[in-house]
Amino acid sequence: MDGQYPDSVRGPRSHPVGRRLLHRGRHGGAFDATSHIIGHGHSRIAFLGDTNEIPTTQGRIAGYEAALACHGIPVRDELVAMGVRDRRSAADAIAGLASLPTPPTAVFCSNARCTMAAIPALKPLGWAVVGFGDFPMADLLTPSITVVDQDPSALGSLAAGRILDRIDHPNRRYRRRTVLPVTLVTRDSCAAPAGSCAERRALGA
Repeated sequence: MDGQYPDSVRGPRSHPVGRRLLHRGRHGGAFDATSHIIGHGHSRIAFLGDTNEIPTTQGRIAGYEAALACHGIPVRDELVAMGVRDRRSAADAIAGLASLPTPPTAVFCSNARCTMAAIPALKPLGWAVVGFGDFPMADLLTPSITVVDQDPSALGSLAAGRILDRIDHPNRRYRRRTVLPVTLVTRDSCAAPAGSCAERRALGA
């Protein structure tokens, strides 16, 4: 198989079948999401993820850290919570963050499953939230959830087209890595920190 189809698609838990790699803009999307949160006045921003052993999460952590550095905000290890896979683990992670001497005021969730799992525990805290990956009814929640939107159908179409083209032209050279663009969909889940100047301006105080 590797000899026939050297192009590959890597999902969260899959392995490449060859030398080429197609993926979404995980670093840039995380950078934009974190920068968006910072733009609302937040400086203590938590990162929630499932595991940092896969390239997808590693790229998003890198984008998150790069955005903090770009805005002169130090990376704080205590604000990175991994192992979030369901509501219980999300609640445990968020309880740990909330118990810090200076808790975060915002959270970046590294994937849609993590975002959905975290919402029940986050809602009473009033923290700002941005998630990587849109999901059904994200726009109908209160507040509606700001997300980095990705198009899995575009990824599938590109991968399928690349494989078919590779069959027809086995000696053609391709770019080693193809990054598909993602889009920040802004909704209502990124209010300014409670009591901040930005919040007072928004309220007309």
